[in-house]
Amino acid sequence: MKRKKIGIITICVLLFLGAMIFIVIRNGQRKDKEAIVEDTEKEQYAVTYVWPKNDLTEKIPEPKSKNGAVLHADDQKTKLKIYRTSYGEYNAYVRDCRKQGFIVNDSKKSKTFKAHDVEGYKLIVTYEKDSATMLLSVDAEDVRKNAFAEGTYSTYTYKNYLMDIPNEWEVDSTTEDSQQFIVCSDEKAGKLSYFGVSYSLDDEDQVSLKTLYEDNDNMIDMLEESIDHCKVTGEKEVVSDYGVKGIVYLYNHWMDTDIGRMDGKGWFYCFPSPEDNRWFIIYLMEFGDIKEDTYEDAYWKVLASIRSKE
Repeated sequence: MKRKKIGIITICVLLFLGAMIFIVIRNGQRKDKEAIVEDTEKEQYAVTYVWPKNDLTEKIPEPKSKNGAVLHADDQKTKLKIYRTSYGEYNAYVRDCRKQGFIVNDSKKSKTFKAHDVEGYKLIVTYEKDSATMLLSVDAEDVRKNAFAEGTYSTYTYKNYLMDIPNEWEVDSTTEDSQQFIVCSDEKAGKLSYFGVSYSLDDEDQVSLKTLYEDNDNMIDMLEESIDHCKVTGEKEVVSDYGVKGIVYLYNHWMDTDIGRMDGKGWFYCFPSPEDNRWFIIYLMEFGDIKEDTYEDAYWKVLASIRSKE
């Protein structure tokens, strides 16, 4: 019995040793394979690329890293891989994209940024931490038509300017130099949205686009101080289809109500009227479940329709 038991133990030890030898060999093969892959990746990440020139790449900033690959490039869709990019450089690139106008329906998670610009161009920036790689994708699939459909809007006159506003937006209040519309009011669902136009005289300075740019920081401070719990998240020069130029500011905000806290976002467009030295303000404020119930597309169409009365 003892010999039999010793024999079984010996067999088990031999099997164990055999398994260990197999694991060591297999592990060595794996390391060799990993080394080959690592060397290949190092060579891959060292490859440089030429920044493609087309209608899409003109709308986004060129990344800092010159290492990468162009996966596809034309005027409808462009995709690139940008190697040797740190997480901080990824975040800086996203900020640059916002400065260049990608502030519409924008969302940013730790490793993904998605946004449109005012024309409807879509940008997606993704970061892969393990490989220090940034993926860029920009396309023209969602480029929107600027005009409202016939019969869905009315043309309003405000001093020297005309603009088209959806018929479904109801006038809420009117003063000597402003008008506000109710876009959506659903208290049960906790959804509110307002649109407004104001056109006040400037008694101190001559209005101009240059003045607006020079006073840009003060404009942002004013917005954040005058709107409850407001944080400006982006800005962009916007030109209407008729050449009227101004700056639109995108912001997030929230307020306390009888039904609790309501989060929201807003758009604040300012342009000068040199003829009568007025500042025009056109805004849209939304509160509640704005992810599904947004009137942002209509707002951009209003801005696109602004034109001189003469």
